[in-house]
Amino acid sequence: MSTQASPQAAATSTRPAGAAPAVTDGGHLRRWSIMAVLGAVAFMAQLDVFVVNVAPDGIGRSFPGTGVASVSWVLSAYAIVFTAVLVPAGRIADQWGRK
Repeated sequence: MSTQASPQAAATSTRPAGAAPAVTDGGHLRRWSIMAVLGAVAFMAQLDVFVVNVAPDGIGRSFPGTGVASVSWVLSAYAIVFTAVLVPAGRIADQWGRK
């Protein structure tokens, strides 16, 4: 007779408050909700850059005397700053995230 608990019993057992969710052989118990959140975040980041790249005509009309090259530089600078903020944020999340 084996004294070890089955993986299913371990996954359904209660855990202390603040403890990390159980990880089973199939993966993290909330893996689909985590995937949905990550998908939404990726979508919002792409949508942000898309909206900014669709707006050059409106930006050019708001600032008379600016050419396409000037507006293009502004959009490129926005994308670089956006990336420069996201990369360190991801690194910080990796360090402080679930271990």
